Amino acid sequence: MSFAVRRQVRRTLSFRLTLWYSGLFFLSTVILFGVTYVLLARSLQRRDQEEMRVALTEYQGGYQRGGVTEIEQEVAEKNS
Repeated sequence: MSFAVRRQVRRTLSFRLTLWYSGLFFLSTVILFGVTYVLLARSLQRRDQEEMRVALTEYQGGYQRGGVTEIEQEVAEKNS
């Protein structure tokens, strides 16, 4: 294919539309994956924080019941 033919193809409407739609598709895909990543990361972070709150509440209750020895027993039970 000669240089003149390539240049002519680049000027056609179908080539330019294909290029625009490809760019738009790529940009939309990047945005979609970005939004999905952010939403998933936030969801996992909230879940982790909730699990930590529950564990701390349990340890607080154990401390109030029996002090440090009660917490040590709870941790030993969870790890075994």
